[in-house]
Amino acid sequence: MHLVFEEKNGVEYCRACTSIRQGKKVLKNCFNLGLVLNKDLGIFRNRERGIFTFDPETNTYGKPPASFIYPTKDLAKEKLILDFGDV
Repeated sequence: MHLVFEEKNGVEYCRACTSIRQGKKVLKNCFNLGLVLNKDLGIFRNRERGIFTFDPETNTYGKPPASFIYPTKDLAKEKLILDFGDV
């Protein structure tokens, strides 16, 4: 398992992916971990789990350390994406 980091609109997101080879084909299975709060500690946020840690070696979720402070100013960069169609 490996982690894939992507930046969209100045906000960093993460996905966990596994690759399985079947003959000549390579099948990828990915799931979204969500917003990256701390890349070094592996702390993420999404709607399903809230704030959590993820260990790609053991494929387990956990709770962030008590000393972790939620960054509120960095998340202010997120923008609401609106699509009004053909107006």
